[in-house]
Amino acid sequence: PRSAQRENARTVEGRRVTVDAGPPPALPLSVGFSVTNRATGEPLEVPYSVDLRQGGRWVELTSELREELTTGQVHRFRITAEDFFAEEYGLLVESYQTDLSVMADLTPYPAAVRLEGAAAGSTLRVDDAERYLRGGRRASLQPVPQPDGEPIELRLMPGERRVTLRRGGASASATLRLSPLDRRVLAVRNDEETESLSIERVEATTDPALAEEEQ
Repeated sequence: PRSAQRENARTVEGRRVTVDAGPPPALPLSVGFSVTNRATGEPLEVPYSVDLRQGGRWVELTSELREELTTGQVHRFRITAEDFFAEEYGLLVESYQTDLSVMADLTPYPAAVRLEGAAAGSTLRVDDAERYLRGGRRASLQPVPQPDGEPIELRLMPGERRVTLRRGGASASATLRLSPLDRRVLAVRNDEETESLSIERVEATTDPALAEEEQ
């Protein structure tokens, strides 16, 4: 109170003035998006769309909605593109932050390659490496599974992939150009007389189930 300040004018408390200016005003917000393909690290090569969470539902972020965005609140965006997993981003925008740049990575749907007939003791490589990037939403670098007599199924990132099998002094390779949701079946042929290996392509289909979220 002013009376208390007069009585204690020579003290620190008496000289302190507290001003409550209220919350800062909301300002217009400018938002930009930069979207890359996680598999390649390059800018996304296909069109993408952006949705805004509004009123408990997703709506397309139109130019009109962009003009209504303001600072001082949380904005949620969803970015989608054909053959890619959708990604959501919740961003707290400070009252003074009038420019927002959203950098998004979209992961492509995986492809599946099933290898049949590989004998136990053989050595399998993907792209000539012992580890490979397993495709799917939770893409991760993993050891290439080794043949144990049972079929092997690999979830791979789309693109050109090389599968190589070695046994003793023999080897065989297959180079595959994979698109999202491709499913390929390869069969290993062992020629005991010539001690040679070959890999044959026996089936090529599209499998929408590979786009399921748990992948």
